[in-house]
Amino acid sequence: MTDSYRPFAAVRGFYESGVDASGCWSRWSKPANCEASPQELIHINEHFSSFLTLGFPQPCCVGKAVGQWILSYIFRQAPSCSVRFLMYSRVLISPSELAELVKHGPVVLIDTRDAASYAEAHLPGAVNIHEIFTYLATTTLEGLTALRDTFVQAFAKAGLSGKETALVYEQSMTTGFGQSCRGYVLLRYLGYPRDKIKILHGGYNAWRNAGLPSTSEASSPAPATFPSSDGERSLFVDLAEMKRVVADPKVVKLDVRDVDEWIGESSSPYGKDFCPRKGRIPGSVWLEWYRMMKPTAQGPMFKSPSEILAECATVGFGRDTPVVVFCFKGARASNTLVALEEAGIRDVRLYLGSWNEWSRDPALPIEEGLPY
Repeated sequence: MTDSYRPFAAVRGFYESGVDASGCWSRWSKPANCEASPQELIHINEHFSSFLTLGFPQPCCVGKAVGQWILSYIFRQAPSCSVRFLMYSRVLISPSELAELVKHGPVVLIDTRDAASYAEAHLPGAVNIHEIFTYLATTTLEGLTALRDTFVQAFAKAGLSGKETALVYEQSMTTGFGQSCRGYVLLRYLGYPRDKIKILHGGYNAWRNAGLPSTSEASSPAPATFPSSDGERSLFVDLAEMKRVVADPKVVKLDVRDVDEWIGESSSPYGKDFCPRKGRIPGSVWLEWYRMMKPTAQGPMFKSPSEILAECATVGFGRDTPVVVFCFKGARASNTLVALEEAGIRDVRLYLGSWNEWSRDPALPIEEGLPY
C-alpha cells in the first residue's frame, strides 16, 4: 500500500453507500458467484491492517468510491477469497448481526451470567461460564498458570477449537460489571484467534429488546481441543510489571472502580472490608467505568469513539498515551479496555490482579483517605 492512501487509515467498516455507523458489519453488493459464509471471510487483521493505524476517528465516514477502492485493495491481497460479508475484527456485534452470523456458523455462545439467570432464559445454544466473572486472579507466575489452566479447560468444554466464533454476552453492558468484556480479554490472553472473538453489544437485554428468541433449555456442546498458543500475553500487566508502571510517569494508571472505592470508603464491590486495605494505587487517575456508556432505546451501550476520547481528555490522556487500566479484579477494567480500544487508544493494557491483588500485600504503597 502506498503512502498516498494513508489518509484512509483507520476505516472500520463501510456499506456500499458509505460507513456503517456501528462499525461492526458491512453489507456489500456481492458478485453473483460469491457464496462464502462469514466464516470464510478475509482475515481483515492481515489484509486491512494498513488502514488501521492513522487517520480518521473510528468509525469514520467514507463515500462509496473510497469504499469500493478499499474492497478492490482487499481482493488484490486475497484474490482467492470470495466474500458475501466483510466483518472487521471489532469486537462489538449487534443482536441482528449475531442473528445473521449464527445462520452461517460455527458460533459458540458464552453466557457469563449467574446460573439462575441462565436457567431462566438465555440465547439458544448458549453455554454458561459464570466463572469468567467470579474468578479472582493473581498475576504471579503461579496465579497466571492457574488462570490459564482453568479457562483453557472451561473454553475447551464449551466447544472452542479455534474454528468457531466465540460470542460472549452478559445481561447488559452496565449490570454485569463488565463480565462479557472480561471473557473477551481472557480469550485474547489465551491466544484464541482475535478475529473470532465477539461481544454482544447491549447483552441479553438488547437481544430480547430486538424480539429475538430465547430458551431455558441447557446446552451440552461437544468438548473440543482449545488451540495451543502463547496467546497475547502482553495484554496483561503482572504484579512485577505493575510495580514498575507505578514508578513511570509516562504511563497512565487508570482506576475505573466505583466512586466509593476510589475515595477509600470501600475496598471492593463484595463489601467494604473484603480487602485488608482501602485506597488507591499511587499516581492513578480516576475515570469511573460507567462513563464509557450511555443509555439508548436498546439499553446501555458504549459511547461513540469521539465521546470516549472526550472522557479520556478529562483525566489527561489521548490516543497516543500508554494506559494500564485496573479496577478490583479486572472485570470493569475489561469493559473500559474494550471501550478505549474501540475509540482508537493504541496502547491499552490490563492489570488483571487489580486492587484485590495490590491491596493484599502490605509492602506495596497505597494512597489513603480522600483524593482531594
